Amino acid sequence: MKVIIVGSGAFGLPAALALSLRGHKVTVFDRLPVPADDSASNDITKVVRPDYGADALYMGGKGYQDLCIEAIKRFRDLDKASVAQTGRKIYYECGVAFATKTPQWNQYERDSFESLKSTAEYKNLLEVLEESKVARLLGKEFAAQFPNGYINRGAGYADSAQTVVHYADLAKKQGRVVGIKTADKKSHFADAILIAAGSWTPSILPELKGLCEPAGMPVIHFKIPGFYGFPLTTSSELKFAFHGAGYNSTFHETTKATAAKPVTKITPRDIPRESILMYRKFLSTVFPELNNLDISRTRLCWYCDSWDGNFYIDAVPQRNGLFVATGGSGHAFKFMPVIGDIIADVVEGKKNEYHQSIFKWRVPTKEERSKVDSLKMEYEKGSKPLEVMVMADPDDFTAAAFKTGRLGKRDYRAQEKRRQIIKLNPNTIFLLLLFVFRHCHRNNELNNHQRTNTFQRDVTLPNDDYRNHIWFHTQDISDRLNWDRNTPY
Repeated sequence: MKVIIVGSGAFGLPAALALSLRGHKVTVFDRLPVPADDSASNDITKVVRPDYGADALYMGGKGYQDLCIEAIKRFRDLDKASVAQTGRKIYYECGVAFATKTPQWNQYERDSFESLKSTAEYKNLLEVLEESKVARLLGKEFAAQFPNGYINRGAGYADSAQTVVHYADLAKKQGRVVGIKTADKKSHFADAILIAAGSWTPSILPELKGLCEPAGMPVIHFKIPGFYGFPLTTSSELKFAFHGAGYNSTFHETTKATAAKPVTKITPRDIPRESILMYRKFLSTVFPELNNLDISRTRLCWYCDSWDGNFYIDAVPQRNGLFVATGGSGHAFKFMPVIGDIIADVVEGKKNEYHQSIFKWRVPTKEERSKVDSLKMEYEKGSKPLEVMVMADPDDFTAAAFKTGRLGKRDYRAQEKRRQIIKLNPNTIFLLLLFVFRHCHRNNELNNHQRTNTFQRDVTLPNDDYRNHIWFHTQDISDRLNWDRNTPY
């Protein structure tokens, strides 16, 4: 069978390799070389942990737990192969800490701990944390804010960009997978087509409207000379990321090859100014030393969020021969070693327990969507449009901007910069007033209160709910990707 795959990320490349190993002829299309510069998987670190609670309704449950345990086993093998072939590690089993403000863990953390404790692989790898242990791991300031929780020593992180490169190399060795970038409008035919284009997937498949949506998460990096017990690599980079509702944008509405070239200030490397302030405030309470350093670079990590946080790996309804693998929702990368076979089974029409139980195509009822929304934390609701935000400038990245208070006094909405007094002649003023009167008369059925609330929601700074619980790598530095954020994109 000849298969075309659109997208060379955490879904596309494993699927290409799995299908190729099964004897199919596979062609991979992407807008950019592997790893794509603006893809979510092109990063220095991604957490790899099997802690998934017990609620299967909203991106959790034993299905994900068991799948991740198998993925970690394969990550260990991939790491050995990468070291042998290139001398580079791609997986670091350093442990992941789940830190909380109070001894009372939330339901997700309790379920994760108890479920993993019952497994043969993890029953001896979990340890309850108290303040002195947290201080030894992450420093006394962090421990003062988050003195409780647990650590999973059988988890860690992967050098995600290097993992993608490794998978691309494995696929190329099969002699059938070719990564290309095309804008010539030529048609390429196949027996099956798989769309796995990450955050661009909903713009390619209109059937996903309302089921999956792009969401940009701000990420910051520091270059550090030395910090607590974190081991340093040659690049000495430390990454901080925030999981929440993120930002939406028209950035993904075009799938042309030129889509990666910024026509506005919104690019994959720019983040909103308000997110810089959010990070600085957080660091001031848990890692105050870091606020003496300038931010070295930033990026937007683009999720493709599904409505319930679960992946969509299935045939597209009523479109024979078309398949989709998307909806990573910020937690798909860790399954890269095992997801390819699941996708290949779907393309081949074979039964697969994960496809049937978690990843099948689904359109929620109003009641189902409401129930999932009730499980989300407040900071996971209500993404903001990037087009109304002011993006951070070079001075915002400096430590001095926060310490002197400059950062907190600056505008956060793009509209603030556009407020100006317009000089009009009397005729223009009359025509303008006439237009306003007619416009208001035509729209008098609109609820003024709702419009005001919507406008206010867009300018509200991130709340502090994220401070109640935090997941933190006990080793979160890699030497992958020493970018200069001032380099034109």
